[in-house]
Amino acid sequence: MNAPARADEADEQAGRPRWPRRAGEPAAARVPALVTGLAVAAAVAVRLWPLISQHMLNGLLEYDDGVHYDAAAHLLGGALPYRDFVFIQPPGIVLLVAPFAAFGRLAGDQAAMTAARLAVTAVAAVNVALLIRLVNRGAGRVAAVIAGGTYAVWGGAAASERTVLLEPLLGLGLLGAMALLGDRLMTGGAGEARGPRRGWRLVAAGVLLGLALAVKTWAVADIVLLAGWLALRSGRRAGAAFACAAFGTAAVVCLPFFLAAPGAMFHQVVSDQLGRTERLTPDPVVFLHEVAGVGQVYGRSGAPPAAAIAVMALFVLAVAAALWRGPRIWAVPAIASLALVLPQRSYTYHYIDFAAPALAACAGIAAAALLRAARRVRVAAAAPVAGVAVAAVLAVFAWQSVTYDVVGSPAQPQFRGFFAAHPCAFSDYPSLLAAADAETRQVRLHCANLVDYTGAALAVGNGKMLVRLGQGSRSRFYRLPAWQAQVRAILAASDAAVLSWRPERWTPETKLFFHQRFRKLSQAGNFTLWILRT
Repeated sequence: MNAPARADEADEQAGRPRWPRRAGEPAAARVPALVTGLAVAAAVAVRLWPLISQHMLNGLLEYDDGVHYDAAAHLLGGALPYRDFVFIQPPGIVLLVAPFAAFGRLAGDQAAMTAARLAVTAVAAVNVALLIRLVNRGAGRVAAVIAGGTYAVWGGAAASERTVLLEPLLGLGLLGAMALLGDRLMTGGAGEARGPRRGWRLVAAGVLLGLALAVKTWAVADIVLLAGWLALRSGRRAGAAFACAAFGTAAVVCLPFFLAAPGAMFHQVVSDQLGRTERLTPDPVVFLHEVAGVGQVYGRSGAPPAAAIAVMALFVLAVAAALWRGPRIWAVPAIASLALVLPQRSYTYHYIDFAAPALAACAGIAAAALLRAARRVRVAAAAPVAGVAVAAVLAVFAWQSVTYDVVGSPAQPQFRGFFAAHPCAFSDYPSLLAAADAETRQVRLHCANLVDYTGAALAVGNGKMLVRLGQGSRSRFYRLPAWQAQVRAILAASDAAVLSWRPERWTPETKLFFHQRFRKLSQAGNFTLWILRT
Protein backbone atom coordinates (compact mmCIF):
# COMPACT_ATOMS: atom_id res chain seq x y z
CA MET A 1 0.00 0.00 0.00
CA ASN A 2 1.41 3.38 -0.97
CA ALA A 3 1.76 6.29 1.45
CA PRO A 4 -1.24 8.35 0.24
CA ALA A 5 -3.51 5.34 0.50
CA ARG A 6 -2.26 4.59 4.03
CA ALA A 7 -2.87 8.21 5.00
CA ASP A 8 -6.37 8.00 3.55
CA GLU A 9 -7.12 4.88 5.59
CA ALA A 10 -5.71 6.47 8.75
CA ASP A 11 -7.87 9.55 8.26
CA GLU A 12 -10.93 7.38 7.73
CA GLN A 13 -10.27 5.32 10.84
CA ALA A 14 -9.64 8.39 12.97
CA GLY A 15 -12.74 10.12 11.66
CA ARG A 16 -10.74 13.08 10.36
CA PRO A 17 -12.23 14.88 7.36
CA ARG A 18 -10.40 14.84 4.04
CA TRP A 19 -11.00 17.79 1.69
CA PRO A 20 -10.05 17.58 -1.16
CA ARG A 21 -7.12 16.02 -3.04
CA ARG A 22 -5.78 17.59 -6.20
CA ALA A 23 -4.18 16.09 -9.29
CA GLY A 24 -2.26 12.98 -8.43
CA GLU A 25 -4.85 11.78 -5.94
CA PRO A 26 -4.84 7.97 -6.00
CA ALA A 27 -7.81 6.45 -7.79
CA ALA A 28 -8.57 4.26 -4.77
CA ALA A 29 -9.45 7.39 -2.77
CA ARG A 30 -12.35 8.19 -5.05
CA VAL A 31 -15.71 6.49 -5.31
CA PRO A 32 -15.56 4.26 -8.41
CA ALA A 33 -17.59 5.54 -11.35
CA LEU A 34 -19.49 2.26 -11.43
CA VAL A 35 -20.69 2.73 -7.84
CA THR A 36 -21.78 6.30 -8.57
CA GLY A 37 -23.53 5.09 -11.69
CA LEU A 38 -25.42 2.44 -9.73
CA ALA A 39 -26.58 5.03 -7.20
CA VAL A 40 -27.72 7.33 -10.00
CA ALA A 41 -29.54 4.45 -11.72
CA ALA A 42 -31.25 3.58 -8.43
CA ALA A 43 -32.41 7.17 -8.04
CA VAL A 44 -33.88 7.21 -11.54
CA ALA A 45 -35.55 3.83 -11.11
CA VAL A 46 -37.07 4.71 -7.73
CA ARG A 47 -38.56 7.91 -9.09
CA LEU A 48 -39.83 6.67 -12.44
CA TRP A 49 -40.91 3.08 -11.82
CA PRO A 50 -44.07 3.90 -9.82
CA LEU A 51 -45.15 6.34 -12.52
CA ILE A 52 -44.44 4.00 -15.41
CA SER A 53 -45.91 0.90 -13.78
CA GLN A 54 -49.11 2.74 -12.82
CA HIS A 55 -49.41 4.64 -16.15
CA MET A 56 -48.97 7.97 -14.39
CA LEU A 57 -46.00 9.50 -16.20
CA ASN A 58 -48.31 11.89 -18.04
CA GLY A 59 -51.14 11.72 -15.52
CA LEU A 60 -52.29 13.78 -12.57
CA LEU A 61 -49.76 13.73 -9.74
CA GLU A 62 -49.85 17.12 -8.10
CA TYR A 63 -51.56 20.47 -7.89
CA ASP A 64 -48.41 22.60 -7.87
CA ASP A 65 -46.82 21.17 -11.01
CA GLY A 66 -49.93 22.18 -12.95
CA VAL A 67 -49.65 25.72 -11.59
CA HIS A 68 -46.02 25.96 -12.71
CA TYR A 69 -46.84 24.69 -16.21
CA ASP A 70 -49.97 26.85 -16.40
CA ALA A 71 -47.96 29.95 -15.45
CA ALA A 72 -45.28 29.18 -18.05
CA ALA A 73 -47.91 28.71 -20.76
CA HIS A 74 -49.48 32.05 -19.88
CA LEU A 75 -46.07 33.72 -19.92
CA LEU A 76 -45.54 32.48 -23.48
CA GLY A 77 -48.99 33.83 -24.29
CA GLY A 78 -47.94 37.33 -23.21
CA ALA A 79 -49.24 37.44 -19.63
CA LEU A 80 -46.89 38.34 -16.79
CA PRO A 81 -47.05 36.70 -13.36
CA TYR A 82 -47.99 39.06 -10.53
CA ARG A 83 -49.27 41.69 -12.94
CA ASP A 84 -51.73 39.60 -14.93
CA PHE A 85 -52.26 36.60 -12.68
CA VAL A 86 -51.45 35.52 -9.15
CA PHE A 87 -48.25 33.54 -8.64
CA ILE A 88 -47.03 33.12 -5.07
CA GLN A 89 -43.46 32.00 -5.83
CA PRO A 90 -40.50 33.83 -7.41
CA PRO A 91 -40.49 33.71 -11.23
CA GLY A 92 -37.58 31.31 -11.66
CA ILE A 93 -39.70 28.19 -12.01
CA VAL A 94 -41.89 29.90 -14.63
CA LEU A 95 -38.81 30.69 -16.72
CA LEU A 96 -37.45 27.17 -16.32
CA VAL A 97 -40.71 25.52 -17.36
CA ALA A 98 -41.25 27.94 -20.26
CA PRO A 99 -39.15 25.86 -22.73
CA PHE A 100 -41.31 22.83 -21.93
CA ALA A 101 -44.46 24.90 -22.41
CA ALA A 102 -43.04 26.00 -25.77
CA PHE A 103 -42.49 22.34 -26.61
CA GLY A 104 -46.12 21.77 -25.63
CA ARG A 105 -47.19 24.11 -28.40
CA LEU A 106 -45.63 21.68 -30.86
CA ALA A 107 -46.11 18.26 -29.30
CA GLY A 108 -49.00 18.82 -26.90
CA ASP A 109 -49.20 19.58 -23.20
CA GLN A 110 -49.13 15.92 -22.19
CA ALA A 111 -45.81 15.35 -23.92
CA ALA A 112 -44.44 18.60 -22.50
CA MET A 113 -45.35 17.67 -18.92
CA THR A 114 -43.81 14.24 -19.39
CA ALA A 115 -40.59 15.83 -20.64
CA ALA A 116 -40.55 18.22 -17.69
CA ARG A 117 -40.95 15.31 -15.24
CA LEU A 118 -38.09 13.45 -16.89
CA ALA A 119 -35.98 16.60 -16.56
CA VAL A 120 -36.71 16.77 -12.82
CA THR A 121 -35.66 13.13 -12.51
CA ALA A 122 -32.43 14.05 -14.28
CA VAL A 123 -31.93 16.82 -11.70
CA ALA A 124 -32.30 14.20 -8.97
CA ALA A 125 -29.68 12.02 -10.68
CA VAL A 126 -27.25 14.95 -10.83
CA ASN A 127 -27.92 15.67 -7.15
CA VAL A 128 -26.99 12.11 -6.23
CA ALA A 129 -23.72 12.28 -8.18
CA LEU A 130 -22.82 15.66 -6.67
CA LEU A 131 -23.62 14.47 -3.16
CA ILE A 132 -21.39 11.41 -3.52
CA ARG A 133 -18.54 13.57 -4.80
CA LEU A 134 -18.87 16.11 -2.01
CA VAL A 135 -19.23 13.66 0.88
CA ASN A 136 -16.32 11.63 -0.48
CA ARG A 137 -14.12 14.73 -0.23
CA GLY A 138 -14.97 15.40 3.37
CA ALA A 139 -15.79 12.05 4.96
CA GLY A 140 -14.48 9.22 2.79
CA ARG A 141 -15.81 6.72 0.31
CA VAL A 142 -17.97 4.67 2.65
CA ALA A 143 -19.82 7.74 3.87
CA ALA A 144 -20.18 9.01 0.29
CA VAL A 145 -21.72 5.79 -1.02
CA ILE A 146 -24.19 5.53 1.87
CA ALA A 147 -25.11 9.22 1.55
CA GLY A 148 -25.72 8.87 -2.17
CA GLY A 149 -27.71 5.69 -1.64
CA THR A 150 -29.85 7.31 1.04
CA TYR A 151 -30.68 10.27 -1.15
CA ALA A 152 -31.35 7.98 -4.11
CA VAL A 153 -33.91 5.71 -2.44
CA TRP A 154 -35.37 7.61 0.54
CA GLY A 155 -39.02 8.54 0.00
CA GLY A 156 -38.54 12.04 1.42
CA ALA A 157 -36.50 12.91 -1.66
CA ALA A 158 -38.00 10.51 -4.20
CA ALA A 159 -41.63 11.57 -3.77
CA SER A 160 -40.74 15.20 -4.48
CA GLU A 161 -38.55 14.52 -7.49
CA ARG A 162 -41.08 12.88 -9.77
CA THR A 163 -42.69 16.02 -11.10
CA VAL A 164 -42.20 19.76 -11.47
CA LEU A 165 -41.74 20.97 -7.90
CA LEU A 166 -39.36 23.55 -6.46
CA GLU A 167 -37.38 21.67 -3.82
CA PRO A 168 -35.28 19.49 -6.21
CA LEU A 169 -33.96 22.67 -7.80
CA LEU A 170 -33.00 24.07 -4.40
CA GLY A 171 -31.01 20.90 -3.77
CA LEU A 172 -29.27 21.29 -7.12
CA GLY A 173 -28.38 24.88 -6.28
CA LEU A 174 -26.92 23.97 -2.88
CA LEU A 175 -24.94 20.93 -4.06
CA GLY A 176 -23.70 22.68 -7.20
CA ALA A 177 -22.56 25.70 -5.19
CA MET A 178 -20.74 23.49 -2.68
CA ALA A 179 -19.03 21.59 -5.49
CA LEU A 180 -17.81 24.87 -6.98
CA LEU A 181 -16.61 26.21 -3.64
CA GLY A 182 -14.56 23.08 -2.99
CA ASP A 183 -12.02 23.27 -0.20
CA ARG A 184 -12.95 26.83 0.75
CA LEU A 185 -15.71 25.29 2.84
CA MET A 186 -13.38 23.03 4.81
CA THR A 187 -9.89 24.49 4.91
CA GLY A 188 -10.49 28.12 4.02
CA GLY A 189 -8.87 27.77 0.61
CA ALA A 190 -6.08 30.17 1.47
CA GLY A 191 -4.01 29.01 -1.44
CA GLU A 192 -6.71 29.86 -3.94
CA ALA A 193 -8.38 32.84 -2.32
CA ARG A 194 -6.31 35.35 -4.26
CA GLY A 195 -6.00 33.46 -7.52
CA PRO A 196 -8.18 34.68 -10.41
CA ARG A 197 -8.26 31.15 -11.80
CA ARG A 198 -10.13 29.99 -8.70
CA GLY A 199 -11.96 33.22 -7.90
CA TRP A 200 -14.50 32.56 -10.61
CA ARG A 201 -15.72 29.54 -8.65
CA LEU A 202 -16.76 31.79 -5.77
CA VAL A 203 -18.84 33.95 -8.10
CA ALA A 204 -20.23 30.96 -10.01
CA ALA A 205 -21.32 29.31 -6.75
CA GLY A 206 -23.11 32.51 -5.75
CA VAL A 207 -24.79 32.71 -9.15
CA LEU A 208 -26.02 29.13 -8.84
CA LEU A 209 -27.58 29.69 -5.44
CA GLY A 210 -28.96 33.02 -6.67
CA LEU A 211 -30.80 31.14 -9.39
CA ALA A 212 -32.16 28.81 -6.70
CA LEU A 213 -33.33 31.86 -4.74
CA ALA A 214 -35.18 33.00 -7.86
CA VAL A 215 -37.05 29.68 -7.70
CA LYS A 216 -37.98 29.69 -4.01
CA THR A 217 -37.20 32.13 -1.23
CA TRP A 218 -36.07 29.33 1.10
CA ALA A 219 -32.71 29.34 -0.69
CA VAL A 220 -31.85 32.48 1.27
CA ALA A 221 -31.10 30.18 4.22
CA ASP A 222 -28.44 28.34 2.19
CA ILE A 223 -26.97 31.62 0.93
CA VAL A 224 -26.66 33.10 4.41
CA LEU A 225 -25.25 29.87 5.83
CA LEU A 226 -22.58 29.41 3.14
CA ALA A 227 -21.69 33.10 3.14
CA GLY A 228 -21.15 32.99 6.88
CA TRP A 229 -19.14 29.79 6.60
CA LEU A 230 -16.95 31.34 3.90
CA ALA A 231 -16.44 34.47 5.98
CA LEU A 232 -15.16 32.32 8.86
CA ARG A 233 -12.98 30.10 6.70
CA SER A 234 -11.75 32.33 3.88
CA GLY A 235 -12.36 35.83 5.19
CA ARG A 236 -15.16 38.36 5.10
CA ARG A 237 -14.33 39.39 1.55
CA ALA A 238 -14.99 35.89 0.23
CA GLY A 239 -18.28 35.66 2.11
CA ALA A 240 -19.38 39.08 0.89
CA ALA A 241 -18.46 38.28 -2.73
CA PHE A 242 -20.43 35.05 -2.62
CA ALA A 243 -23.48 36.72 -1.08
CA CYS A 244 -23.37 39.62 -3.56
CA ALA A 245 -23.19 37.22 -6.49
CA ALA A 246 -26.14 35.24 -5.13
CA PHE A 247 -28.45 38.13 -4.29
CA GLY A 248 -27.42 40.00 -7.43
CA THR A 249 -28.32 37.04 -9.63
CA ALA A 250 -31.71 36.66 -7.99
CA ALA A 251 -32.33 40.39 -8.45
CA VAL A 252 -31.49 40.21 -12.16
CA VAL A 253 -33.95 37.35 -12.68
CA CYS A 254 -36.74 38.96 -10.65
CA LEU A 255 -36.27 42.61 -11.63
CA PRO A 256 -38.27 42.63 -14.91
CA PHE A 257 -41.28 41.12 -13.16
CA PHE A 258 -40.88 43.41 -10.17
CA LEU A 259 -40.77 46.52 -12.35
CA ALA A 260 -43.96 45.41 -14.10
CA ALA A 261 -45.86 45.02 -10.82
CA PRO A 262 -43.74 45.86 -7.75
CA GLY A 263 -46.52 45.93 -5.19
CA ALA A 264 -48.27 42.81 -6.46
CA MET A 265 -45.04 40.80 -6.65
CA PHE A 266 -43.95 41.70 -3.12
CA HIS A 267 -47.44 41.03 -1.84
CA GLN A 268 -47.74 37.59 -3.46
CA VAL A 269 -44.20 36.26 -3.00
CA VAL A 270 -43.41 37.67 0.44
CA SER A 271 -46.43 38.94 2.37
CA ASP A 272 -48.86 36.18 1.39
CA GLN A 273 -46.34 33.44 2.08
CA LEU A 274 -45.38 34.83 5.49
CA GLY A 275 -49.04 35.27 6.40
CA ARG A 276 -50.21 31.73 5.54
CA THR A 277 -52.48 30.31 8.20
CA GLU A 278 -54.17 27.24 6.68
CA ARG A 279 -52.72 23.87 7.64
CA LEU A 280 -52.36 21.59 4.61
CA THR A 281 -51.39 18.54 6.69
CA PRO A 282 -53.54 18.67 9.85
CA ASP A 283 -53.48 14.90 10.52
CA PRO A 284 -50.50 14.18 12.85
CA VAL A 285 -50.06 10.65 11.47
CA VAL A 286 -49.84 11.93 7.90
CA PHE A 287 -47.45 14.64 9.08
CA LEU A 288 -45.17 11.99 10.62
CA HIS A 289 -45.24 10.00 7.40
CA GLU A 290 -44.43 13.02 5.28
CA VAL A 291 -41.55 14.17 7.49
CA ALA A 292 -40.07 10.67 7.69
CA GLY A 293 -40.49 10.10 3.95
CA VAL A 294 -41.90 6.62 4.50
CA GLY A 295 -45.57 7.19 3.78
CA GLN A 296 -45.81 10.82 2.84
CA VAL A 297 -48.32 10.83 0.02
CA TYR A 298 -50.32 7.79 0.97
CA GLY A 299 -51.07 8.80 4.55
CA ARG A 300 -52.58 6.18 6.84
CA SER A 301 -52.30 3.44 4.22
CA GLY A 302 -48.51 3.67 4.39
CA ALA A 303 -46.12 2.75 7.16
CA PRO A 304 -47.33 2.71 10.80
CA PRO A 305 -46.50 5.76 12.93
CA ALA A 306 -43.86 3.77 14.84
CA ALA A 307 -41.91 3.23 11.63
CA ALA A 308 -42.04 6.94 10.82
CA ILE A 309 -40.86 7.84 14.33
CA ALA A 310 -38.01 5.31 14.03
CA VAL A 311 -36.85 6.84 10.74
CA MET A 312 -37.01 10.33 12.20
CA ALA A 313 -34.98 9.17 15.20
CA LEU A 314 -32.34 7.69 12.89
CA PHE A 315 -31.97 10.99 11.06
CA VAL A 316 -31.75 12.92 14.33
CA LEU A 317 -28.97 10.61 15.49
CA ALA A 318 -27.27 10.99 12.10
CA VAL A 319 -27.28 14.78 12.34
CA ALA A 320 -25.94 14.58 15.91
CA ALA A 321 -23.16 12.23 14.78
CA ALA A 322 -22.19 14.54 11.92
CA LEU A 323 -22.21 17.50 14.28
CA TRP A 324 -19.96 15.61 16.69
CA ARG A 325 -17.59 13.86 14.28
CA GLY A 326 -17.70 16.24 11.37
CA PRO A 327 -17.51 17.55 8.75
CA ARG A 328 -20.06 19.92 10.28
CA ILE A 329 -20.72 21.58 6.92
CA TRP A 330 -23.50 19.00 6.50
CA ALA A 331 -24.95 19.03 10.01
CA VAL A 332 -25.43 22.80 10.11
CA PRO A 333 -27.56 23.07 6.91
CA ALA A 334 -29.52 19.98 7.99
CA ILE A 335 -30.47 21.66 11.26
CA ALA A 336 -31.18 24.99 9.55
CA SER A 337 -33.38 23.47 6.84
CA LEU A 338 -35.37 21.40 9.32
CA ALA A 339 -35.87 24.46 11.51
CA LEU A 340 -37.24 26.29 8.48
CA VAL A 341 -39.41 23.51 7.07
CA LEU A 342 -41.04 21.75 10.02
CA PRO A 343 -42.82 24.76 11.60
CA GLN A 344 -44.49 25.70 8.29
CA ARG A 345 -48.26 25.78 8.76
CA SER A 346 -48.64 25.04 5.06
CA TYR A 347 -46.39 21.98 5.37
CA THR A 348 -46.86 19.31 2.73
CA TYR A 349 -44.91 16.20 1.74
CA HIS A 350 -42.43 17.76 -0.68
CA TYR A 351 -41.12 20.33 1.80
CA ILE A 352 -38.80 17.78 3.47
CA ASP A 353 -36.91 17.46 0.19
CA PHE A 354 -35.34 20.84 0.99
CA ALA A 355 -33.45 19.12 3.83
CA ALA A 356 -32.85 15.84 1.96
CA PRO A 357 -29.28 16.46 0.64
CA ALA A 358 -27.94 17.48 4.05
CA LEU A 359 -29.85 14.73 5.88
CA ALA A 360 -28.56 12.08 3.46
CA ALA A 361 -25.00 13.35 3.90
CA CYS A 362 -25.36 13.16 7.69
CA ALA A 363 -26.74 9.63 7.33
CA GLY A 364 -23.68 8.63 5.31
CA ILE A 365 -21.27 10.19 7.81
CA ALA A 366 -23.01 8.55 10.76
CA ALA A 367 -23.21 5.13 9.09
CA ALA A 368 -19.52 5.26 8.18
CA ALA A 369 -18.68 6.13 11.79
CA LEU A 370 -20.82 3.19 12.94
CA LEU A 371 -18.97 0.81 10.63
CA ARG A 372 -15.60 2.10 11.83
CA ALA A 373 -16.67 1.61 15.43
CA ALA A 374 -17.87 -1.91 14.64
CA ARG A 375 -14.46 -2.78 13.18
CA ARG A 376 -12.79 -1.71 16.42
CA VAL A 377 -15.02 -3.91 18.57
CA ARG A 378 -13.41 -7.22 19.43
CA VAL A 379 -16.49 -9.15 18.36
CA ALA A 380 -16.06 -10.93 15.06
CA ALA A 381 -19.64 -10.41 13.89
CA ALA A 382 -19.90 -6.71 14.85
CA ALA A 383 -18.76 -5.25 11.56
CA PRO A 384 -20.84 -7.59 9.32
CA VAL A 385 -23.95 -7.02 11.45
CA ALA A 386 -23.51 -3.23 11.24
CA GLY A 387 -23.04 -3.45 7.48
CA VAL A 388 -26.13 -5.62 7.07
CA ALA A 389 -28.16 -3.19 9.20
CA VAL A 390 -27.18 -0.23 7.03
CA ALA A 391 -27.93 -2.18 3.84
CA ALA A 392 -31.28 -3.31 5.26
CA VAL A 393 -32.38 0.25 6.01
CA LEU A 394 -31.52 1.34 2.47
CA ALA A 395 -33.33 -1.70 1.06
CA VAL A 396 -36.48 -0.90 3.04
CA PHE A 397 -36.34 2.70 1.82
CA ALA A 398 -36.00 1.53 -1.78
CA TRP A 399 -38.74 -1.08 -1.47
CA GLN A 400 -41.24 1.39 -0.08
CA SER A 401 -40.37 4.10 -2.58
CA VAL A 402 -41.00 1.85 -5.59
CA THR A 403 -44.04 -0.07 -4.36
CA TYR A 404 -46.45 2.58 -3.11
CA ASP A 405 -49.62 3.56 -4.94
CA VAL A 406 -49.24 6.96 -6.57
CA VAL A 407 -51.94 9.38 -5.48
CA GLY A 408 -53.64 10.85 -8.53
CA SER A 409 -55.03 9.37 -11.72
CA PRO A 410 -53.86 8.53 -15.24
CA ALA A 411 -54.63 10.93 -18.05
CA GLN A 412 -58.04 9.56 -19.04
CA PRO A 413 -59.04 9.84 -22.72
CA GLN A 414 -62.45 11.33 -21.88
CA PHE A 415 -60.74 14.42 -20.49
CA ARG A 416 -59.15 15.18 -23.86
CA GLY A 417 -62.44 14.71 -25.67
CA PHE A 418 -64.35 16.83 -23.17
CA PHE A 419 -61.91 19.74 -23.32
CA ALA A 420 -61.74 19.50 -27.11
CA ALA A 421 -65.54 19.84 -27.26
CA HIS A 422 -65.52 22.63 -24.66
CA PRO A 423 -62.28 24.57 -25.30
CA CYS A 424 -62.86 27.10 -22.48
CA ALA A 425 -63.92 24.65 -19.80
CA PHE A 426 -63.20 25.70 -16.21
CA SER A 427 -61.23 23.45 -13.85
CA ASP A 428 -60.26 23.92 -10.21
CA TYR A 429 -57.25 21.62 -10.69
CA PRO A 430 -54.60 23.20 -12.99
CA SER A 431 -52.77 19.93 -13.70
CA LEU A 432 -55.85 18.59 -15.44
CA LEU A 433 -55.46 21.11 -18.26
CA ALA A 434 -52.01 19.77 -19.12
CA ALA A 435 -53.10 16.14 -18.76
CA ALA A 436 -56.00 16.82 -21.13
CA ASP A 437 -53.84 18.68 -23.69
CA ALA A 438 -56.00 21.75 -23.08
CA GLU A 439 -53.63 24.29 -21.50
CA THR A 440 -52.02 25.67 -24.66
CA ARG A 441 -55.37 25.83 -26.45
CA GLN A 442 -56.96 27.79 -23.61
CA VAL A 443 -54.08 30.27 -23.58
CA ARG A 444 -54.41 30.82 -27.32
CA LEU A 445 -58.16 31.36 -26.95
CA HIS A 446 -57.63 33.74 -23.99
CA CYS A 447 -59.98 31.69 -21.81
CA ALA A 448 -60.57 32.99 -18.30
CA ASN A 449 -58.23 31.25 -15.87
CA LEU A 450 -56.98 31.93 -12.34
CA VAL A 451 -53.78 29.92 -13.06
CA ASP A 452 -53.41 29.14 -9.34
CA TYR A 453 -56.93 28.50 -8.06
CA THR A 454 -56.06 28.37 -4.34
CA GLY A 455 -53.12 30.75 -4.64
CA ALA A 456 -55.56 33.42 -5.78
CA ALA A 457 -57.49 32.89 -2.55
CA LEU A 458 -54.24 33.21 -0.62
CA ALA A 459 -53.49 36.53 -2.31
CA VAL A 460 -56.93 37.95 -1.63
CA GLY A 461 -56.71 37.08 2.06
CA ASN A 462 -53.07 38.08 2.66
CA GLY A 463 -52.27 34.47 3.49
CA LYS A 464 -55.59 33.68 5.13
CA MET A 465 -57.72 31.63 2.77
CA LEU A 466 -60.76 30.89 4.96
CA VAL A 467 -63.27 33.18 6.65
CA ARG A 468 -66.37 32.34 8.69
CA LEU A 469 -69.55 33.60 7.02
CA GLY A 470 -73.13 33.41 8.21
CA GLN A 471 -74.54 33.40 11.71
CA GLY A 472 -75.44 30.78 14.29
CA SER A 473 -75.68 27.18 13.15
CA ARG A 474 -75.50 28.26 9.49
CA SER A 475 -72.05 29.80 9.80
CA ARG A 476 -69.37 27.98 7.81
CA PHE A 477 -65.81 28.53 6.69
CA TYR A 478 -65.54 29.67 3.06
CA ARG A 479 -62.97 31.29 0.82
CA LEU A 480 -63.02 35.06 0.99
CA PRO A 481 -65.83 36.97 -0.79
CA ALA A 482 -63.43 38.73 -3.19
CA TRP A 483 -62.15 35.35 -4.36
CA GLN A 484 -65.72 34.06 -4.71
CA ALA A 485 -66.41 36.96 -7.07
CA GLN A 486 -63.35 36.03 -9.16
CA VAL A 487 -64.53 32.44 -9.44
CA ARG A 488 -68.04 33.45 -10.46
CA ALA A 489 -66.62 35.74 -13.15
CA ILE A 490 -64.58 32.87 -14.59
CA LEU A 491 -67.55 30.48 -14.42
CA ALA A 492 -69.61 33.04 -16.29
CA ALA A 493 -67.03 33.05 -19.11
CA SER A 494 -66.62 29.24 -19.24
CA ASP A 495 -68.47 26.89 -21.58
CA ALA A 496 -68.16 23.86 -19.26
CA ALA A 497 -66.56 22.85 -15.96
CA VAL A 498 -64.56 20.00 -14.47
CA LEU A 499 -64.48 19.88 -10.66
CA SER A 500 -62.04 17.83 -8.62
CA TRP A 501 -62.50 15.99 -5.33
CA ARG A 502 -60.98 18.90 -3.41
CA PRO A 503 -63.24 20.95 -1.09
CA GLU A 504 -64.75 23.79 -3.08
CA ARG A 505 -65.12 26.22 -0.16
CA TRP A 506 -67.78 28.01 -2.22
CA THR A 507 -70.40 30.19 -0.56
CA PRO A 508 -74.07 29.33 -1.16
CA GLU A 509 -74.18 32.25 -3.60
CA THR A 510 -71.36 30.80 -5.71
CA LYS A 511 -72.87 27.31 -5.56
CA LEU A 512 -76.23 28.63 -6.66
CA PHE A 513 -74.64 30.50 -9.54
CA PHE A 514 -72.76 27.37 -10.61
CA HIS A 515 -75.79 25.08 -10.55
CA GLN A 516 -77.96 27.60 -12.36
CA ARG A 517 -75.41 27.74 -15.16
CA PHE A 518 -74.20 24.11 -15.36
CA ARG A 519 -75.65 20.62 -15.10
CA LYS A 520 -73.73 17.45 -14.37
CA LEU A 521 -72.84 15.34 -17.38
CA SER A 522 -70.76 12.47 -16.03
CA GLN A 523 -68.07 11.30 -13.61
CA ALA A 524 -64.47 10.57 -14.66
CA GLY A 525 -62.41 9.15 -11.84
CA ASN A 526 -62.36 11.71 -9.05
CA PHE A 527 -63.64 14.48 -11.32
CA THR A 528 -67.16 15.52 -12.26
CA LEU A 529 -67.89 16.91 -15.72
CA TRP A 530 -70.44 19.70 -16.13
CA ILE A 531 -71.95 21.35 -19.22
CA LEU A 532 -74.07 24.44 -19.80
CA ARG A 533 -77.79 24.14 -19.11
CA THR A 534 -78.63 25.99 -22.31
